[in-house]
Amino acid sequence: SGSVWWCRAAEKLFHVLPQVQESQRAEALSDEILRTEPAPEARSAYVYALCSLVGGFTLIGRRDRARSCLELVDGIGSASFDTDLYARGTALMWHSYSVMVLEPDPYLACSLAEQSARAFAEGQVLHQLCLVRTLVGFERMELGDAAGAEESTRSALSVAERLGDGYMLTNARFYLAYVLTESPDPAKLDEAKHLAQRVLEANISVSYQSCAYWAFANLALMRGQWATAEAEARRARERSAFSPIYVIAASTCLLRGLMGQGRVEEAVAVAREELDRLSRLEGAGFSEVPFRAAAAEALFQAGEREDAEESLREALHQIDLRASRIPDAAVKDSYLHRNKDNRRVFELARAWFGERPG
Repeated sequence: SGSVWWCRAAEKLFHVLPQVQESQRAEALSDEILRTEPAPEARSAYVYALCSLVGGFTLIGRRDRARSCLELVDGIGSASFDTDLYARGTALMWHSYSVMVLEPDPYLACSLAEQSARAFAEGQVLHQLCLVRTLVGFERMELGDAAGAEESTRSALSVAERLGDGYMLTNARFYLAYVLTESPDPAKLDEAKHLAQRVLEANISVSYQSCAYWAFANLALMRGQWATAEAEARRARERSAFSPIYVIAASTCLLRGLMGQGRVEEAVAVAREELDRLSRLEGAGFSEVPFRAAAAEALFQAGEREDAEESLREALHQIDLRASRIPDAAVKDSYLHRNKDNRRVFELARAWFGERPG
């Protein structure tokens, strides 16, 4: 072990195994590579394998293992990052993804992704540039920049179409669909549905099936189609079982679909189950604030005022935590006032508390 060939094989396996529910095999392989000393000529390949491992551990919610791998990446790869644009871009991209999914810092996630995109653009690494532009789009969306999110994801799809790469096409179609499901424009909602259907038809992996159903659920919510939203959210949730963060994201849609149908008791049961999951995870990145807000509404409608207020206050705390890490005043204002989930939290706080606490 430690050869270029071995590191490249490990990289591919780390990407595939979590998506086919082989997390135990992935963990065993990860233990092996973390014990491995790469050959001098294999250092870049070793960094790529570690980055793939970061993605796998992030997907299954293993913050501790993802952070350990990122520290190794910085330690082993930093010496070559000035000259190896591919390595630099890859390290930044997976660091961005891990922060986006697990940490309360959308500004850092977006900044890392934008740095990665610059490295890939400078090195003309089009496949990876296509991939990281979708992350930039997703993260801009969380920061309240819908126009920037659409621009980034459309550019990613354009590159994927030129490359003719099936995986990149599927990935870009999902992220653009996700961004467009937030649009008030009916034509863009129709486009989102078409793109998500293409993702589903590609049959790349169970994780992308989950993403497609998640997009369908968001779309149904935008259209007030509560029963459809519930059904699509259940499909997304079932297919996200390997990834607790994405289960929470799908559960937000499920809560809203159930609430829209007046099925409060069922919504509360889901809310409590996922609040327990969230407490075990100690944070859920992009999915946390929307879920806590939806859980608060479900608990409130069930008459469980104390628990509802606790959930809403924690949503407010999480917003403030994220905002405190944004050094740019304009970006902070966008995050606070143009992110629809944050706006909803503030509306509820004014209604319940008479003002926004904290």
